[in-house]
Amino acid sequence: MSNREKMRKLFVDMFLLDDREFIFDLRHEQLSMWNSLGVVSLVIGVQEVLGNYFTPSKANCVASVQDVITRFEINGIFFNE
Repeated sequence: MSNREKMRKLFVDMFLLDDREFIFDLRHEQLSMWNSLGVVSLVIGVQEVLGNYFTPSKANCVASVQDVITRFEINGIFFNE
């Protein structure tokens, strides 16, 4: 499974989305469940799925799926497969 597919599955599962609701341009304002608890879940989920993690300060700055991707690409984990 590619990193893009892993990211899609993570967001769909974590935020209880229908596959059609997920887009890579998704922002936290569009999801009521992407609150402080959602950020904690995102940090844990990303670590489990991608084997890397956010620092607490970086996790609080994430406002979109693209932000998550950008943070990981800085560390050499790419999503352009």
